Amino acid sequence: MARSASISALTDELVQIITGYSPTENAKAFEDCREDALRTLTHHRFGRTNQFNVQSSLEGLVEKLRVRNRDDVAEALGHRLKNLRLDGQGHKPEVLSLLLELSDQPVENVNLQELEHPEAVPRQPSLTWEGLEREEPLERAGLSEDIDYRLSSSDEEGKARDARRSHSGSVSTNASNAPTSAFTFDVRSLVVDVDTSALDAVENAQHWRRDIGDLLELDEVQLVRECLHSLRGLPSTLFKDTGQPGQLVPRPGILLPGCSETVVASILERTAAITSSVNHLRLHVQQRTTKPLLQALSAFAEASLDGFDQQLADAERAFFENDRNVLVSLAATLDDVEHAALFLVKLSKLTFRIQDDIWTHSFRLLDALLEETCNAQLENDEEGFKHCAKLFFVCLEVYMRPMRTWMLQGMIEEGKDAFVVTISGGRAERSSFWHARYSLRGIDNYIEAPRVLLPFIQDMFSAGKAMALIRELGLGDQLHDTSDTDKFETDLLVPQALDNIPTLLSFRQFVDGILAHWTWRMQSTTWPLLRSHVLDTCHLINHVQALHTVFLSHQGNVFDSFLQTVNNHLASASRLNVFDAAVRSIFSESPVVNTHMLSLAVDKTALIKKKGLGRIESMELTYTAPWLIANIVRPGSQTIYRQCSYLIMQLKSALNTLSALRIRPGLGPRQSYMHSWNHAALRLRHQLAYVLYTALTYITQQVIDVAHRELRGALQMAQSFDAMVAAHEAFVRTLDQGMLQIPQLRTAKDALVSICNMALVFADMVKNSAASTGAGTERGHTDRKVQQCTGQLERLIQVIVGDLRATSRNNAETTYNSWNCLADELEWKIHDAA
Repeated sequence: MARSASISALTDELVQIITGYSPTENAKAFEDCREDALRTLTHHRFGRTNQFNVQSSLEGLVEKLRVRNRDDVAEALGHRLKNLRLDGQGHKPEVLSLLLELSDQPVENVNLQELEHPEAVPRQPSLTWEGLEREEPLERAGLSEDIDYRLSSSDEEGKARDARRSHSGSVSTNASNAPTSAFTFDVRSLVVDVDTSALDAVENAQHWRRDIGDLLELDEVQLVRECLHSLRGLPSTLFKDTGQPGQLVPRPGILLPGCSETVVASILERTAAITSSVNHLRLHVQQRTTKPLLQALSAFAEASLDGFDQQLADAERAFFENDRNVLVSLAATLDDVEHAALFLVKLSKLTFRIQDDIWTHSFRLLDALLEETCNAQLENDEEGFKHCAKLFFVCLEVYMRPMRTWMLQGMIEEGKDAFVVTISGGRAERSSFWHARYSLRGIDNYIEAPRVLLPFIQDMFSAGKAMALIRELGLGDQLHDTSDTDKFETDLLVPQALDNIPTLLSFRQFVDGILAHWTWRMQSTTWPLLRSHVLDTCHLINHVQALHTVFLSHQGNVFDSFLQTVNNHLASASRLNVFDAAVRSIFSESPVVNTHMLSLAVDKTALIKKKGLGRIESMELTYTAPWLIANIVRPGSQTIYRQCSYLIMQLKSALNTLSALRIRPGLGPRQSYMHSWNHAALRLRHQLAYVLYTALTYITQQVIDVAHRELRGALQMAQSFDAMVAAHEAFVRTLDQGMLQIPQLRTAKDALVSICNMALVFADMVKNSAASTGAGTERGHTDRKVQQCTGQLERLIQVIVGDLRATSRNNAETTYNSWNCLADELEWKIHDAA
């Protein structure tokens, strides 16, 4: 008793120290931990470590060191063991046992020099600016003097060094003693007055700057020069601001000798329109943005503006650097400028369209660029098509950088808050990794991505999820490095696009082909490895076969044993405690079922409330697959599996009950009544058996077997993880529709279950009639019951057939529509039975 009390007290203290639970604040958790620890310590064979085993292990280690020619280490270890024997034992065996367990190959890794205590190394004082200034003052003489780089003898260098030292020793370090005149300097002495009279003469020569009234007459050369200046973003006297940034209008009253005022005004209006568009583009380039697409657009526009300014400078230079006479034509110059600025005008309109974009990542830019490129191709504008296509691929390359990282690494780059792929707020369970961990950004089924990517966005999303799943599985090392491949090379794609201008292939088709091939290349790097792991390592087909066996009666003998066990245990409440073990024992006979993944629960409240075959639905059998398989065979689908299993068990239970009945017809004239009753009972049993057998055959052969073969073939031929998920979802949907589980066929299913319960009632009626020896009144009552059952069976069959035909008509476009077959078989079977 004393030992038990001591162990109990020590256990309480141990639980409090390790777990932190208190017997007052965390009574339930503390009691659970205490009971578990007490149970372990009570049945432990040794109260403490066996000191003789520890001693023999250490002596064996000394001997092993001598065999390995490590005599120095063996002597050191033996000396320390001898010193330990002189002291009391205490807790030394436990400590030495722990050290032996923690040791890592001591014979090879031990170093005798590490056993010696190293001497304390004196710490060097750290350097500070104050200490350096005390040793060598900053205000000593000679510190700011120029260095004499002339060649001198060693004697002269020694004399000069001694002189500096003696001088520095006599100089005071007090700042107040230093002369202040050496540090004063007048900066204004560097300013030189400039004669501006030459500039005044130049300004006076520019007569167009003088205010001469409403009219201003210029020659054509000066007019062309002023137009070119305004196009380059420089101020000009030909135009005036409208109040809006960059917008210009022609100044009225500009005259050109020999040309009408209307023509000059028209030319200036065209120039002002081009200048306003170019100025808007210049202002857009000057704006700073954090959006990568807009940064790419600004960089491309800035390069285009530089090229346009160079063209304007070359056009202006041609009028003044040519030795020959040059024909100056304002209209011809303006035509050349309009052609050169055509792409800039399109780009300016494009910036107008996207400046109010509400989307954070401005993916609308790609849609607008694609539209402009296609329009340029339709107009056969080769120059505009070239620029638009190049800008489109530049922006597409920028947009696809995070997508490429997502597809190749399964990760979302930091700072990419506007990326189309988002991570769920909380970390999803691994069993729902594929469906809940990541999602596409969007609102109400609208994906926030460019329209050009919408046909491929799901495949790109799936490829990235596949890579993330591979990382989660720890298989990333088995992938090939593709970091330098599969990039969008703009310089290679634009010439290919230009070659397609004369052909019937549109630019949109060209881009779709590139994206489709690129997406396929990305998927091909991940899917083979993931498919091999799912099918070969995780044995997906075996798990599907196990579900088929447990719920859908694939192996008839195993399922019949399971059904018999269910009926026996649900009929007796005392057997529910061993129900789970009995079910595991039955399914252990199947080679594809892992019984550790099975769990069984019984709702005792529903078991009491429900009657007849409805009691089967109080049992809930669950198959817990590994988390990777659960991403394909989703846990929610087991609800439909269980509903299908309930219907199969109800049909089989009713058929087994009918087949066990023994009805003998009457043989003589004295038994005419029994002969008539037995004939009616035989007819009713025959009808019931035909209806139930027809429904069971339809469910097992035309629904389950066909759908199961299609599922296995689809899983073997799947080209992506999503295809596997879709194949299983289609299989579950077929079960839901074919086995009357959908809401439209709820009435037909209830009628079929009622027929199953009618079979049980009829069996009880037959048993009671066989055991009864009552009068004719009782026999007449039984006869009326048989007639009522016959009429009710016919009404239920009509309900089932009518519901099946109505649902078949209303759902003619559904994937599964074979309800008419079951309706025809039920009608034919019942007439044949009659």
